[in-house]
Amino acid sequence: MRLQSLVLENFGVHASRRIEFGPGLQVVYGPNESGKTTLLAALRQTLFGIPFDSHFGGDVRTKARVELANGTNITITRKRARNQEGIGGEIETTREPLTRELWERALGGASQSLFENLFAFSLGELASGERSLLEAGLTEALYGMAVGGLKRFRSLATQLDERAEELFTRRGRSKRANLLLNELLGVRKEYEQARFTGTDYTNLEVEIREIEEAAERHRSLENEARRALRALERIEAALP
Repeated sequence: MRLQSLVLENFGVHASRRIEFGPGLQVVYGPNESGKTTLLAALRQTLFGIPFDSHFGGDVRTKARVELANGTNITITRKRARNQEGIGGEIETTREPLTRELWERALGGASQSLFENLFAFSLGELASGERSLLEAGLTEALYGMAVGGLKRFRSLATQLDERAEELFTRRGRSKRANLLLNELLGVRKEYEQARFTGTDYTNLEVEIREIEEAAERHRSLENEARRALRALERIEAALP
């Protein structure tokens, strides 16, 4: 996504201003109190919503034009509203009204924290990021960008370590993972004791066949005995 223009209305020191952006890296500079930080806030809030309790004013409005990677141009407007419902605009190629769902899809799942840490930041935030990079390894810093900063990353890492400690220790017995592991080992032992070997299975098959053959012989003997009994009964009936 490439930002082409941004319009601010009643946004802090920017009563009415339109700014055009070219391709590539954009650097906004100027004297103190000229509205650079306000401009950055306007850009962020255009993309992710103007809070209802915005301290920039009650009638703040923004409008931006962006180009997606596939060449589609979108115009988005924002105003102060609850639950980020103050969104408007259109997809220019189709004239389809822009909804929150369509805009979130256009953002490609990028969160506000990711945008603030990776794509648009102030000089103070850049300096803070430099200090963080010096204090942390590059891998940790890159992960931190994805989750909202190194401080957030370290907090999550600490929470994960604490959670892992709750679940498992190498020599522990009462931790949940240890209990489950012991239970698994017990079940595996029972399985090893209960399962048949190939020889056991073959012997059982032989025994079953012998039992079936013996049963078939007994059925044959029973049938012969029944026929002999009926013959005797006929002879007995024929005697005077």
